[in-house]
Amino acid sequence: DLPDVHNAGDTSSIFTSWTTDKGVADYFATKDSGTGVVLSQNIPASRRVSSPDFSNESEVLVTGEVVRAAVETVTK
Repeated sequence: DLPDVHNAGDTSSIFTSWTTDKGVADYFATKDSGTGVVLSQNIPASRRVSSPDFSNESEVLVTGEVVRAAVETVTK
């Protein structure tokens, strides 16, 4: 099952990982260097795939290219 494979770490899948939880996005953006960027976009339901979300990150999988996302610089 493709969503399971992606969620287990196969980042060469057809999906990109997004979260509906801003706190999760901020954490991953800043965890290594203390500063980073968070992208946000309203993704149509037809492009979203339910994630097994093994890591409880409020993850949503998105198929295809995401364009015109808003970019926010975040710091710890």
